[in-house]
This record gives sequence, C-alpha cells and structure tokens, in this order.
Amino acid sequence: MTSNGLPEPAPILVPASALADQLWTALRQLIPPLVGFAVGRHWLANDTATLAAALATVLWPIVEEQRRTLRHNRSLVRLADLVPDSVAVVVR
Repeated sequence: MTSNGLPEPAPILVPASALADQLWTALRQLIPPLVGFAVGRHWLANDTATLAAALATVLWPIVEEQRRTLRHNRSLVRLADLVPDSVAVVVR
C-alpha cells in the first residue's frame, strides 16, 4: 500500500525483443499485396514498370513502419532498464 492508502501499481512489463511481433506484423502486412498481385497479374500484362511502381508503393510504408516499430521498442527497452523494477521490468 502507498502512503495514501492505494495499492502499489504493477510495474510495466516490456518485452526485451519484439522479433515475434515484428515477424507476425510483417507477414500480416505482406499477404494482401501478394494476393492482390496474384489476382491482378493478368491486367499488369507483364509490365515491369507498373509492377515495380506498385510494389514500391505498397512496400515502402510497410518497411518504414517496421523500422519505426523496432526503433520504438528498442528505446522502450533502454528506458525500462533505467527505471526501477517497481516502474518497469524488461521481460527477457
């Protein structure tokens, strides 16, 4: 109990690695464009420029968001290492 009579808050649990989440998110984000390409390849008529533009348009946001998420998770782990265990615990 704290001095004001409230129960101690539970610490924030921060996973040390987000690899499993990263892989699942990447798979989830890659399936729709791959399926869309497989369904729509007849209207592309083997136009490499159209294919490259379509893939770049779809893949750029996916790669960028994966990079941001990984960077954010690393900063959370560093922060959790700095604070007391009563505030945040890195799950390893």
